[in-house]
Amino acid sequence: MFGKSVSDLVSSYVNFSYGVNSKGWSKCYCEVCGDGKRTKGPRGGWVFEGDMAFYHCFNCGIDANFDPNREHPFSKEMRNVFDSFGIPSKEYNMVAYASKMTDEKGAPKKPERPAYTIQYFDIPDHFYPLKEAALGNVIAADARKFLREKYALNQDSHEFYLSTGKYVGDDIRQVAHVKALVGRIIIPFFKNGRMIFYQARALNDSSPKKYLNMDVPKTSVIFNMDALYRNMDRPLYVFEGVFDAMHVDGVAVMENNLTSNQIEILNKSPRKKVIVPDRKSDSKKLVQAGIEQGWGVALPEIGSNNKDICEGILRFGKLHVLNSLVKKTYYGQEAKLMSKFV
Repeated sequence: MFGKSVSDLVSSYVNFSYGVNSKGWSKCYCEVCGDGKRTKGPRGGWVFEGDMAFYHCFNCGIDANFDPNREHPFSKEMRNVFDSFGIPSKEYNMVAYASKMTDEKGAPKKPERPAYTIQYFDIPDHFYPLKEAALGNVIAADARKFLREKYALNQDSHEFYLSTGKYVGDDIRQVAHVKALVGRIIIPFFKNGRMIFYQARALNDSSPKKYLNMDVPKTSVIFNMDALYRNMDRPLYVFEGVFDAMHVDGVAVMENNLTSNQIEILNKSPRKKVIVPDRKSDSKKLVQAGIEQGWGVALPEIGSNNKDICEGILRFGKLHVLNSLVKKTYYGQEAKLMSKFV
């Protein structure tokens, strides 16, 4: 059983006699939602790439993926998909963990430690959701206005938080850090629904430090990591800043460069990666790092006086900027050529 691939396993239980669509998805009826009354034809689809599997239903919209090379092989919905198609958990777990349990000769081995680790954290007690803040809360009102006027976003664009500034404990540094979070909008980074990091943005650009970060290493941190394994037929836009990424369900790396761990994490996604550099900043290193990985580059029309797509949207509107983002996306030699204009 250890030698069985995920495509072999799924094919043993799923009827793939309905052919392959134009985008390469092997069609089937979705057993998660029952595919409605099955009057529209098979709406579910599987794609296999090496030892990875991806599932999407165009009826219920479920997205799921499987990669045995990840620390956690199953995406949030993948076990549900396997179970719904009647694939025994014992069998898909054996496929998921076979490489971690045996060496090339099939002999048992100890699991290898991944090259990078991602830590999970609980939401701190002093955080409270922006969307649940009272209308009379002055900081919340300022935060909503700030999102709207600075980034063309609103309180529902992400799971934003504010801080009470109250910390229970004797750690002097932590007490000072929590107090400094008051008057800032807090942006948690999530993976599989759990927090891995946060940034706190000052609501006033005159602040000596615009961002305060969670006091943990961030070399393996990317904003919106769950986007790496959904919408597989669309490009994955990679930004410097989180607010830009929110407009297109993209990811953000927080700097104008990439760490080796971030590159490794991004390359595990089968989606086409596209760097969207800030203008009026030193983004050449970020673009060059992407070019070296064979990724694309996007240079949307945001106006010569604007720095990023948020400013472009405020000036020209979201529809114009996002259409331009798609039209001005380049790959291969074109990407190398256009990168000279950054």
